[in-house]
Amino acid sequence: MGSGKVVGEVKIASKDPMSKVHHIPLGLDYWKIAVTRAIVKDTLLIRPTSEFQILDHAIRSFIARPKNYVIFD
Repeated sequence: MGSGKVVGEVKIASKDPMSKVHHIPLGLDYWKIAVTRAIVKDTLLIRPTSEFQILDHAIRSFIARPKNYVIFD
């Protein structure tokens, strides 16, 4: 976290702070993202659920990710 290391590939689904991921509003510091590929498969999620605890579990699903950890190429 915060190391600048790329841990996965994602698509941004929403930047709206009122958008929800697993019934929880994103808030101002998070974006809703769709995980398309896990590079570092065992990366812990910031907001784990009973279904998803690591990035590899969340492929083809939505997670909340702090916006300052999302980088663009």
